[in-house]
Amino acid sequence: MLGQLARRVVGEPTGNGTAVRVHPLWQPGPWGDGDGWKLAPDGTAVEVLERIIRNVLDGKSLQSIAFDLNDSQVLAPRDYQAVLLGRKPGGMRHGRMIERFKWTAGTLSKVLRTPTLMGHKTHKGKTVRDKDGVPILIGEPVLERDEFDNLQEVLSSRTPHRARRRKDTRSLLLQVAHCEGCVTRMYKAPRTSVPLSDYNCRAAAHGVKCPSPAGIRADWLEEYGERKFLELVGPARMTKTITYKGYDPGPELAEVTRELRELYKDKDARKSRTGRMIWQEEVDALERRAATLEATPKVEARTEVIETEETFAQHWRSLAPAIPRSKVKPGELLSDQPVMPESLEDMSEADVAALQADVRAWEAYDEAHREAIGERRQMLIDAEVKIYVSKGQSGGDKRDPQMDESRVRFVIEREDPEADVIVYDAQD
Repeated sequence: MLGQLARRVVGEPTGNGTAVRVHPLWQPGPWGDGDGWKLAPDGTAVEVLERIIRNVLDGKSLQSIAFDLNDSQVLAPRDYQAVLLGRKPGGMRHGRMIERFKWTAGTLSKVLRTPTLMGHKTHKGKTVRDKDGVPILIGEPVLERDEFDNLQEVLSSRTPHRARRRKDTRSLLLQVAHCEGCVTRMYKAPRTSVPLSDYNCRAAAHGVKCPSPAGIRADWLEEYGERKFLELVGPARMTKTITYKGYDPGPELAEVTRELRELYKDKDARKSRTGRMIWQEEVDALERRAATLEATPKVEARTEVIETEETFAQHWRSLAPAIPRSKVKPGELLSDQPVMPESLEDMSEADVAALQADVRAWEAYDEAHREAIGERRQMLIDAEVKIYVSKGQSGGDKRDPQMDESRVRFVIEREDPEADVIVYDAQD
């Protein structure tokens, strides 16, 4: 889907001076040859759209996406358009002056639900059609019909916390580690006195009484989970799914049908001969389009799963980002986040520049490391790995500097027995 976002719809009046309304996310520009509306690249709009759609498909809520956009100082559509026209952001809303307009879930919904994303000319949110009932395009589609329909389905089926991938946590075993006593998830939490973290049973916080709540050092359990996963599944080759797009005229036919129903209801409201003539032209155009769609066969999409040359172990290890080298101490690797001193007066410009470079390099590494944890966690979840932890003795990690593996069970819980055979045979 995101591959289609390399262009955006912009425009200028056509040769006959007809004005067309452009979606507010995109600004008008000096493109076109007088024959109509054209497409032109817009890095900012493309970047914003890619970010929004990727987040939606990753399971983030519109409210969360709006918060992130505002937090990143991304201009809302109305402000973006104003700045491009040389005006200041903000304006009047509900009788009061707004310094900057904010992204909201409602704004995002409008951006993501408009048929303009398919390149359609719209009027009052509906697609404008030609005499044959074919949607009038103001430019090349940003999303194809099936991609647009898929996005609408995702938006319409959205419920709180449904099928989301957590990317805001460094917890490798979230949704993987479970308490043996109550079979609920364990959650990672830092200790207060030492720089260590633990996975703990949180059943009580969810109103569940656990007969034997477990807790265990996070670094021990994560090392164990990684080791067991790579021992068991690591040698197996990963697969790649190739999807061949089909074509289903059904969604557009349903849309044409709805428009025909609305037109038929409107028939008696056309009193003049001219009005009835225009009504008949609209009906004829939609009827022709409906006939074309009815005669168009549905082509089923198909997928092909092929084995790659890369093993699970190779992919797991490839996710680890390279630790950046220090500019302040050339030749050394950064071992921790660099700290900027309160005063830079005693530092030379070269030293300040080197320190700032280290800070940026660490931030990029830290973000890549977080993403790697998320990808690895998803590998464990997709393989249906579960690690069950039994309650240990109080203070056990102080007496024994390593994990008691008799307390943990590593299992792959698959409903398909044949799939289990495939995975377990990977050891041989």
